[in-house]
Amino acid sequence: MTPVVEADPWRPGTRPDGDAKLAGMHNTPWPRRLRVTRAAAALAGAGALALAATGCAAGEAHLVFAAPSSFADVAPKLADAYAAEHEGTRPTITLGSSAQLVQQANAGTAPDVLVTADERAPEALTDPGDYEHLGVVAANTLVLVTGDAARAHDDVAAWLPAARVALCAPDVPCGRAADAWLRESGLESAVADASLEANVRQVLSKVSSGQADAGFVYATDAAADPSLTAIPLEAEANRYPVLVGESDAARDFGSWLLGDEAQEILTDAGFEPGGGR
Repeated sequence: MTPVVEADPWRPGTRPDGDAKLAGMHNTPWPRRLRVTRAAAALAGAGALALAATGCAAGEAHLVFAAPSSFADVAPKLADAYAAEHEGTRPTITLGSSAQLVQQANAGTAPDVLVTADERAPEALTDPGDYEHLGVVAANTLVLVTGDAARAHDDVAAWLPAARVALCAPDVPCGRAADAWLRESGLESAVADASLEANVRQVLSKVSSGQADAGFVYATDAAADPSLTAIPLEAEANRYPVLVGESDAARDFGSWLLGDEAQEILTDAGFEPGGGR
């Protein structure tokens, strides 16, 4: 059975447009002066990540799998592999930033299985008791991508202040990871005018399209665009927890994600082992 993908994974070169405010971000105290891009604002404001109503065949279990944007390429592969082994279960994928997925859950659109791009994101759940933490499904490392390969041979501190930089919002895991690296490197002021994106795939898209000279993304996202050069950073890897709801189908899929087959798919996609349960 074919999994249904409910949201645009924002692959390089595709970006929405509009003027709405970034939902849930307007009261966030910014650690630096950043511009919220029209595209990022429109995405959240228009509710593009909300789950759409989908039908299921008679006798078919409906399983909603909410995954972070960095799972854009691997989530369908995971859903395909699971569906092939579990007749009667149709995984429906919804993609977005971890913050947006948690906001959806808090608003009453709770997925059966939730994976976030760091272990801090689930702390914002209004009813954390609705989910059980099964373990850590994967890990991912922050890198700096650029369209200028020559920059890979130069000191980042030397060219970053003059570059057009894209970052994830500070309440998004990739934004928290970038902020931590910038603080430790003493480069917070170098990105004072960086543009702020709603999720990691929007950062990648901005660099891929030439709208930014550099952007902070995960290693797996950098691999999605071989035209860019990824500069490794000394940063602690983000760990991706898997949380499941009360249904047997949710627990079964969550446990499967921690198993050998799913872990092989994730490793092939460039993710690091998460450590499991």
